[in-house]
Amino acid sequence: MKKMNVRLLTQLAMLIALQFVLSKFCSISTDSIRIGFGFVPMVVCGVLYGPGWTALAYVVADVLGGLLIYGSVNPFITLSVAVCGLGYGFFLHKPGAKTFPHALGAALVSLFCTMVITTWALSMMYTTNFWAQFIMRLPQGAAMFAAEMVVIPILMQLCRSLRKNGLVASV
Repeated sequence: MKKMNVRLLTQLAMLIALQFVLSKFCSISTDSIRIGFGFVPMVVCGVLYGPGWTALAYVVADVLGGLLIYGSVNPFITLSVAVCGLGYGFFLHKPGAKTFPHALGAALVSLFCTMVITTWALSMMYTTNFWAQFIMRLPQGAAMFAAEMVVIPILMQLCRSLRKNGLVASV
């Protein structure tokens, strides 16, 4: 992680706030599937600032969201978003990142975090069977994977334009 400056801090704070709003208030829900767009600011953060800043931003957003909405934080879910942030930054921050293969890698890390770490955390929290939770969350995991595979390449192109025009803090 590079040295922090005011511009970087401000942009990270805006991405954290946007993640909070998108994940808590802007989602498409059916009886069994919830597609949230809270991943969008974290993908942007991953492309622009790399794994360290993205993991930190995702953890701050999760902790603030947990405290403000639920009154508590599950450390295992926080671990899941930290790993997901590391994955976004690792796969998407590379200067010569190819759109499809790197988007696939980032989406697979997110799928792993959602389906394995978060499902395990939920099964521990609610004292339910892991495999029952896993099977119940499969449609949501598949829907989120598909959504990320559509959105991440678009965000990668957008971030390249932002960086090219000097509109983001350089890291």
